[in-house]
Amino acid sequence: MKLGIVSIEKDEVVNSLINACEEKEVEYRVIDPRNITLNLWEKKVKYFKTYINDLDCLFIRNIGWEWHRSDILKYISNFVFTVNDPKVIDICGNKLLTSIYLDKYGFPQPKTLITENENDALLFMEEVGDVVVKPIFGYGGEGIYKIKKDMPIASKVSLLRKLKKAYNVLYIQEYIETDRDIRAFVVGDKLYCMYRYGKNWKNNVSQGAEVEAFEAYGKMKKLVFKIKEKFNLFYGGIDLIEGDDLYVLEVNATPSWLALSKAHNVDIASVILEEILKNI
Repeated sequence: MKLGIVSIEKDEVVNSLINACEEKEVEYRVIDPRNITLNLWEKKVKYFKTYINDLDCLFIRNIGWEWHRSDILKYISNFVFTVNDPKVIDICGNKLLTSIYLDKYGFPQPKTLITENENDALLFMEEVGDVVVKPIFGYGGEGIYKIKKDMPIASKVSLLRKLKKAYNVLYIQEYIETDRDIRAFVVGDKLYCMYRYGKNWKNNVSQGAEVEAFEAYGKMKKLVFKIKEKFNLFYGGIDLIEGDDLYVLEVNATPSWLALSKAHNVDIASVILEEILKNI
């Protein structure tokens, strides 16, 4: 098998996949999406002097924020098996679209409001209590703010205006009080879960959260595999939180697995590669 690993940087996740390829004697190439050329006249996708058309699989790690790269990969995915499907990555990389799809399929999520109207935002906060405001495009807990219900109205308005100016639109979710959340990582029929305990109200590993591996219970398993099916994920990281119900916070189609590998003492890169080999 010939595998192309698409990433603008060679991070630890990419390196772990490279190690898995070398252990399993899988031919691979790291592909910088900035050097992909689409020639529609010849129906060829070039990477320097080679053709991506000749690969058996593309693994998409990080293509940056340039929309045309995603569109080129969508074209490539018509004839090269691609993990994850670029259309799925587009949905999961957009919190608004993710929320819409969660709503479409009836998956439980915190109360959510998307608006450009400050008054509607204030009314929502008055009704649901403490909230978090997130950028629609972002990851790792960056750019997320908590607004408490008991904050002075002037402070709320000032922060909302600041965030609206930064993000153009306000994506607001009910804040569920807890000292942890859950990363559920699914690939094939395998599920690996860990609790994340944040140093503050954010529970992202990139923000310094501690992790603890655990076995998913029945309701969680059913929910995660249903999300995998409906979102058409080959593999994915689903962020959950336990309140009066089990709620979905995010669906990630290009997640890191480094902390999860350590928590479970499992080489997740090898697990993913084995699943790819079974599907080629």
